[in-house]
Amino acid sequence: MADRIKDDALTEVDSTFYELGKKIKAATEAKDLLDESKLLQQLGDKYLELASRSHEGWHFVRACGLFNSARCCIDKFSKINPTAAQDELQCLRDDQTKAIDQVEYLYITHLLGCFPEYEVPKGTYKSRLTKIREYSKNSTDHIKEFMKVDISTADMQKDDEVKTIKASAKFYNELTEKLKDFYRGLLDDCFAVLGKPSCKYAILGLGSLARQEATAWSDLESAILFDDTNKSEDEITSIKTYFRTLSHLFHIKLINLGETILPSLCIPVLNDFNKELPTGLKNNEYFDDVTPSGVCFDGAMPWASKTPLGRRETDTKPPLELIMTARELAEQQREDVCMKEGYHLADVLMSTTLVDGDREMYEEYNKIVDSILQSPSTQDSTMTVARFRGIQTFIDDAENEKQKPFSLFSLERTLSAKKDIYRFATMSINSLKLIHGLSSTCPLDILDELVEVKKISESAAQDLKIMVCIAINLRHSVYAKKNRQHELISFIKSLEGSMGKLLSVRDYTAIYRFLFTFTPWIEDICNRQIPNKSFDLILPRYLDNTSLTKAKIHFFMNYHEHALKSLFILEKEALKQDNKAIICDVQIFIGCIFIRTGKHLESLEYLLKAYDISHELTQDNEVASLFCAIGKVYLNLCDYSKALEFTQKAYSLQRILYEGECNTITLETIYNLAMLKHYIGKNHEAIKMAENILEQCRIANRDNAFAMNLAKSLEFLAIIYQGVGGQHKAREYLTEELSILQNIYKDSPHDRLVMVYSLIGKSYLELEEFGSAMNYYQKAFKMAEGMYNMPQAQLVTALCGIALLYRRTGKHIKALDKYQKAYKMQSDISKNKADPNTADILNEIGMLHLDMGNHQLALDSHEKALEMLENVFPDRPHRGIACTLLCIGKVNNAMGQPKEALLKYDRCKIIYKEIHKESPHSNFANLLNLFGETYKTMGEFQEAKQYFEEAYQIEMLVHHNQTNHRLAKSLSYLASAYLDTKDESKALEYYEKAYKMYKQIYKDSPHCEIVQTLIGLAALMQQDYKKKLSYLFQAHQMLRSLFKEDPHQMKVRVLLLMGITYMNLKRPDTALRQLEQGIEMSKICYGNKKNEPELKLALEAMLAIHKSRNNVNKCIEIADALQQLKLK
Repeated sequence: MADRIKDDALTEVDSTFYELGKKIKAATEAKDLLDESKLLQQLGDKYLELASRSHEGWHFVRACGLFNSARCCIDKFSKINPTAAQDELQCLRDDQTKAIDQVEYLYITHLLGCFPEYEVPKGTYKSRLTKIREYSKNSTDHIKEFMKVDISTADMQKDDEVKTIKASAKFYNELTEKLKDFYRGLLDDCFAVLGKPSCKYAILGLGSLARQEATAWSDLESAILFDDTNKSEDEITSIKTYFRTLSHLFHIKLINLGETILPSLCIPVLNDFNKELPTGLKNNEYFDDVTPSGVCFDGAMPWASKTPLGRRETDTKPPLELIMTARELAEQQREDVCMKEGYHLADVLMSTTLVDGDREMYEEYNKIVDSILQSPSTQDSTMTVARFRGIQTFIDDAENEKQKPFSLFSLERTLSAKKDIYRFATMSINSLKLIHGLSSTCPLDILDELVEVKKISESAAQDLKIMVCIAINLRHSVYAKKNRQHELISFIKSLEGSMGKLLSVRDYTAIYRFLFTFTPWIEDICNRQIPNKSFDLILPRYLDNTSLTKAKIHFFMNYHEHALKSLFILEKEALKQDNKAIICDVQIFIGCIFIRTGKHLESLEYLLKAYDISHELTQDNEVASLFCAIGKVYLNLCDYSKALEFTQKAYSLQRILYEGECNTITLETIYNLAMLKHYIGKNHEAIKMAENILEQCRIANRDNAFAMNLAKSLEFLAIIYQGVGGQHKAREYLTEELSILQNIYKDSPHDRLVMVYSLIGKSYLELEEFGSAMNYYQKAFKMAEGMYNMPQAQLVTALCGIALLYRRTGKHIKALDKYQKAYKMQSDISKNKADPNTADILNEIGMLHLDMGNHQLALDSHEKALEMLENVFPDRPHRGIACTLLCIGKVNNAMGQPKEALLKYDRCKIIYKEIHKESPHSNFANLLNLFGETYKTMGEFQEAKQYFEEAYQIEMLVHHNQTNHRLAKSLSYLASAYLDTKDESKALEYYEKAYKMYKQIYKDSPHCEIVQTLIGLAALMQQDYKKKLSYLFQAHQMLRSLFKEDPHQMKVRVLLLMGITYMNLKRPDTALRQLEQGIEMSKICYGNKKNEPELKLALEAMLAIHKSRNNVNKCIEIADALQQLKLK
């Protein structure tokens, strides 16, 4: 048979097989389940054809796996496509079921020459497994009742800990026995076909089954011992051949449970883990996300292969079967063998359980293993083999854990139930078996034995036991919920709608108790045991349930109120003891929680308390961080002078402390300085600083150790570019940041991701790519909504973004609805107190009402915002107050009160001068443009032009005469001023400059600012109606591209202007059509509350057309409309 394997192995990778592999991969990527199913079946047929010639067990196994996976694809396709032709699908399913049955039949027939009469009823194994899983789920649910933690106190009752450990131990033992019984049943069916072995044997369970950690969905690691006493070489060969055959038949039966994913079978044309493809052929890297992973053989990959059939030959290691005599298998524990194989195989073979066979042989094997382990080490004669290896394994495992530690911070990200939580918690205990020369195999028994030999106190053992139980039970719970092996979990995702790839385990509150022990346990390992080479467990307890630890877990679990409650308790205790260091730390923490939840004023209160005692502290790094945090809050509150004061203090102190090093702490401070530069108008300095930060972060992140800081630096630069209108650049940096964050958090929701989605949405919105903007805003909102107790400030940001998008696209009712929801949320955050963020939303609502022509409602909103801001910032110049005054001025102007508007602008000018001093700033330019607009409505065109010219000069200084949307807008204002003063050549010059600059900014994309310029150019054409129409037609096409068939205010104006122009071109029918469309759209957009300036001309043009046609009724109707317009 060995020769046949070698010869026939080549045929698995011929062109027919490989092309099918490529097609299967393509179908998977295209998510074409039906095609994938058919192709898998075809490849299965090829393997079955090959197997009928080779009689090689692996060919039958792979055929069986392919047919089962093909059927899984059909089942999934049928489930998600209930309207598909079910008769056709059932035919395919029946064919695949026949093929699955045929594999086992042909394998046995080829072995025996006939098929035995013995047959197990179909579904028997699945039925047995279902009962085991029901037992597992019921047991886990029962134990979870004891493991519940009271979130308000974060504690688990001592009595519940004892009950959890006792019930868990019983459950692990009983489940292990049930699983072994299940495997014995499968083996008995194999023996009924093949007959019993011709020698004594022992089939060993390895890995999690041996350690009583296996779930009802775990794969099986195993080995076979046989007795070679008085056996000839031929007889030994025959015995090994029998056990290989048994293993393949047993494997086929396991595969027929339908829970073996194809990559684990190492089919070369799908997954070439064993490097069997000829040189030049690319590995197809097939990913099986259809077959539910459950009870199966350990994978055939070189790094797995813990099965009797073992490992194939690799580049560095010979083939290795786990079908051996007791002494041969025990030899894997020898140090010289371990040096070649690595410790992992020896550790797996060290802990075993007897699944079937001779107990005496099993015990003999364990005695030989124990004698080798307790012999002196050749590496260090002061230790046994076991202790030396245990220490090395312990250190290696700890080092691996340190690379990606599970800590309190980990609660924010996507976690693996197995790799992040279960693995080190149990492996670290299992290593103690070797270090202390124990005989137990499962963690709970190891801890009991450690107590017996007085290596650990009963209390410390109890702590570690509850840690182990919580870690193991989490896997049981997760697998039961998904009814398959499943790893990706989240502690911050809401439980609602949590049945996707990322499972919410938010209700697994025992994670608190786990962290109370896991945190000090891993700290003791890494900070004492390993550095001191002292592996005695001397601590009386492994328990840290202090108020600070509770607060930290609450914080990362988004239980902000509970976190604050714990911190208030700790603050009270520290105040009693007059412990300044703790008081300061706690108050800073409280301030940071308030920042996260958008409560900046409360945050400032606590941070300033900490500041008052900071001069008594000696830890300059903490003081610097405090200064930075205070500066950040003032920055968020737009109090730039205070923000600059504290940020400069932080920066000066950090430069001394860190000697210019770029790290997480200094990064935040430099960013705040850059943002301050930006807000006070020094944009080029701000960009230069932010680019310098980014470059340093890129250098520091060459090994991905600085990824989070790199992401932050990209966001810093993007925000500044957004502020100066560089939306393409901003989007580029944000997209890179998003990629980094998605790599860090995987599928786990996080407020950083929410923020980036919102920022990308903002860039798309400013570029008027409304579909993409909505997509990102909705992603932000959906993710924020899907996180438990998500800081509402993030929801408010996303809602306001969606509202602004609706406003820009003329969907005012929808916009108002979103703004009102955002206002309610923000009011809840601020507990209905005066708050700058609430004022911002009121101003947004006011501007929306202005667009809708609801002038009084607009004025009410802005005045309420002004009152709020003046309460928060009494007698202090503030940007928010200035912006609100501008808004009120705009409403005054729209209400026909230009002098009132000018008074508001004068007040605003005083505030800007106090904030920006004599520095040029776009805020000044915007204010001057509003002065110009107001004088324009008063008919004082020369005065208006002077303001527009001054605004243009300021924008030139701010942007260094470089392309910028604000500069382009200033050019448009100036062009309109020259048009008003009849200087048409100058108007044309500036409109063309503006148009050229807008095209440079927005490339070939449509934009409303370009439309405004086209309207201006059209106005200049005077009697050249064809040229005028050309500009208007471009504007109309652009608006249609932006807003599709939806009504919009700008469309109203362009339609009316086009209608009037067609009238002048003597094309009355076309003119009438355009004018009627424009007037109807105006009613939709404005009702009777606001009129376009062109409306009177449009009605007069329509009246003239209907007069010429003697349409009396229409003339009367239009005359009435003109009279109403005159009355307004």
